[in-house]
Amino acid sequence: MTDDGRYCTVHYFGSTRLDTFIRSVYAVSSMEDCPFIMKSKRAVVLNSPTPRYGYQFLWITSPIIPSLSLHHLMFENVWSPVDHQDGDKRVSTTFALLCAVNAVHTHKFVHLAIDPTTFYYESSVSDWTLGNFAYVQKQESLITKHGLPKQPTVFTPPEFLSDKSFLYKPVPEADTWSLGCVIYTVATNGLLLFDSVSDIQNLMATDGPILQTYIDKSIEENISNQDFRVLLNGMLQVSPKSRKSIQFALDYWRGKYSLE
Repeated sequence: MTDDGRYCTVHYFGSTRLDTFIRSVYAVSSMEDCPFIMKSKRAVVLNSPTPRYGYQFLWITSPIIPSLSLHHLMFENVWSPVDHQDGDKRVSTTFALLCAVNAVHTHKFVHLAIDPTTFYYESSVSDWTLGNFAYVQKQESLITKHGLPKQPTVFTPPEFLSDKSFLYKPVPEADTWSLGCVIYTVATNGLLLFDSVSDIQNLMATDGPILQTYIDKSIEENISNQDFRVLLNGMLQVSPKSRKSIQFALDYWRGKYSLE
């Protein structure tokens, strides 16, 4: 708890995680004025690793509570402060998620690890906060595969599943795909666009635009709201160059629902 009586979260980093520690703190501190981003309170560097567990870097942030993650609230069948069967809640949640990722891109970062576990409900403001900046990178920087999440998920963009390159250039379009998959889950009240990573890879391995056809069909069959259809058709394009930007998606959503 901080001096002003507010709760916080302490993130522990081992002595070999200096790069992750610096990138996370720097990115979040750069966005301190953005309401949908977790807040950095204090970063601490110890003179030497702790005898137990070997922690050397501590980061104190605004509350990041796993039981209030979007994933937990949608899939763990628990009481939730957010009723995603309510159409208005789905609209407002989508708006908050778009605002959060747009802030990342506006500040020239790419998150690279967006999924339902990275968004947390902030009860003090009754809205969503984006966390988990362990893989954040500056746009257009070069990274190796070690800079990407070690275990791909059903929210991982297809170019990260198929690209055999040694070097990667993080671009916002990667986040656009991942967020599109998250919003699909919100729009369908809990459905996943893909059941497994192998399902995505199998669709990619088939000749022709089978993966895109599957996505288009899933959106048409499982989402009745036309606004969500338009939004996701723009975000969930297999070709990164064909994806609408988060700014474009946010402007569309804001215009449709008169949100500020």
